[in-house]
Amino acid sequence: ETRAALETLRASQVEAETRETETRAALEDSQRQLEELRASQESTSSTLASELSAAKEELASERAALEQLREEFEEVASRADELEDMETRAEGLMAANEAKDQEIQALRATAEEKAALEQRLSSMAEELESQSSVAQEVGERMALVVE
Repeated sequence: ETRAALETLRASQVEAETRETETRAALEDSQRQLEELRASQESTSSTLASELSAAKEELASERAALEQLREEFEEVASRADELEDMETRAEGLMAANEAKDQEIQALRATAEEKAALEQRLSSMAEELESQSSVAQEVGERMALVVE
């Protein structure tokens, strides 16, 4: 009976040692897996940190490009305002030029009228001279006749 109990006890001890060995192997395996997981997590964290840093740099670059575009837009808008002002001034100058052209045409018409009047006056003066010389001749003849 004692032997049977001893053998049972030994079997239990062997079984317990086997379980302990298995448990230690499982524990070591779990620790190894935990270390692998930690290494993987560190690698993932490092990769994510790198990607985040790259994304931040890209975002900063995008913001700088956007700011430059905004400045260029403001410059173009300013130029558009300047062009609009120039167009308004040009329209005013064209209207003034047209008014001057009309004044010049009126002056030309007046000059043509003046030239026509001068021509007419010249013709009238010649006719008057002719009539004056005829009147003088008639006066001389009448004086002769009267004598």
